[in-house]
Amino acid sequence: MADMDVGMAAAGRGDYAAAVEQFRPLADDGNVDAQYNLGLMYSHGLGVAQDHGEAARWYRLSADQGNVDAQINLGSLYDDGKGVPQDDGAARDLYVKAAEQGNAKALYNLAVMHDQGRSVPQNTSEALRLCMKAAELGATKAQNYLGYMYDTGRGMDPNTVRSLMWYSIAAATASPGPDKDLATRSRDRVFQHLKPGEIDEVKQLTRDWLREHDHQG
Repeated sequence: MADMDVGMAAAGRGDYAAAVEQFRPLADDGNVDAQYNLGLMYSHGLGVAQDHGEAARWYRLSADQGNVDAQINLGSLYDDGKGVPQDDGAARDLYVKAAEQGNAKALYNLAVMHDQGRSVPQNTSEALRLCMKAAELGATKAQNYLGYMYDTGRGMDPNTVRSLMWYSIAAATASPGPDKDLATRSRDRVFQHLKPGEIDEVKQLTRDWLREHDHQG
């Protein structure tokens, strides 16, 4: 009998073929998590041949049952045109469903769509609102984007202090990788443009945010 825990354990030790054997019958029976896991397997070619179309099929079944990660991943496939026709509207609808569940990545993706006018009227104010919500939830990409918006005055007057605050938060909290590297480079660049007296303000704002969000400041 198929067992989700057995499948997850197999995936954890890198035996993806065995994991797929456990997930597939559960997914066929409508298990929302197994459907999502199969979507991941097909999306990344783990234990099966990579097939974005098959990934989209399983993500859709899981997304239709409300799985927020499946909604995000299926939206990304529509965004990129992988396994499905490129469709900004379909991506937006899936991101909206995930955002309604409070998903930070979905909120950020919607912010970018509003800022760029993709499938929605261009609206920088709405982009800023959505990006702020995502950033407050800890989305590094959103924090970097807020840093950019404050730095360039996109949707507001330029604000070097707020720009540096968000880049500093992203640099302090992100996992190692491209987003953290971008935050660090941007923080160091914007720092050069601070006016006398603003350094302490930035440090205080950053410390306050980190403490309020349970990070060591």
